[in-house]
Amino acid sequence: MEYRHSHTPDMQRFTIIHPLYMAFFSKALYRDVGRNWKGHGFVYVFALVALCMIPFVLMTQSAISDFLNKEAPKIIRQMPDVTINKGKLSIDRPEPYFVRDEKTGEPLVLFDADDKADPKERAKAPILVLRSEIIVRGEGGQVRHLTLSDVDGFRSDRRLLYDWLDALDESMAMVLYPFAVAFSLIFRVFEVAVFAAAGRVFAKSMKARLTYPALMRLSAVALTPPMMVGAVFNVTGITVPFWWVAGIPITLAFLYYGIKAASEETGT
Repeated sequence: MEYRHSHTPDMQRFTIIHPLYMAFFSKALYRDVGRNWKGHGFVYVFALVALCMIPFVLMTQSAISDFLNKEAPKIIRQMPDVTINKGKLSIDRPEPYFVRDEKTGEPLVLFDADDKADPKERAKAPILVLRSEIIVRGEGGQVRHLTLSDVDGFRSDRRLLYDWLDALDESMAMVLYPFAVAFSLIFRVFEVAVFAAAGRVFAKSMKARLTYPALMRLSAVALTPPMMVGAVFNVTGITVPFWWVAGIPITLAFLYYGIKAASEETGT
């Protein structure tokens, strides 16, 4: 039966908690979201993203922590003591001094304050530390020059580097989480807008007169099943290649289901 604007809205039955599990099966939920919820669904999208990013961040933190604990010490134990006074850097080793990849022997960092290293060796080092600047070479030929002119009274040794490593390991999740939520939220809001546009086609085929904000809310709830399943994959360590691609038809299917439910007068 066609859902018309003349229908008197009921009171909202479900909160933003209910779709986390009811979005998989409940017509009543989708009907409530389409008819009685307010706004565009952005609060729900934020809550969903914030929840689903927790296992992703913990998994990423675990992978980074594993790398830091296995690979970083191989570099730190080669590092010299570094002192910077009045913008001039010096180390406690004869120069030129190389920090190398222990597996390949390739230079990772070259300390060459007096420009004595072979030019070919200098060109190979991703990080070149000179007397007054640090040159960092990135992918694609990008080069960054970091001047030391404003640095004075700085000193680092291996103990300090290990302390920094421990602090980074402990704080990684807290640092990563807000950035992960922010970037995912931007992407998901864009997705909701696109799915809502597709929802107009579904609504037209059903002769369901749903407003665009209602379609956005339904799209937000329809995102729940693939996002929650993806979060479970992260928790259990299951890897499904291109899951986000598979999530598109899944979301569209639940959106179609939700629009159909919202256009009906009765059902559960």
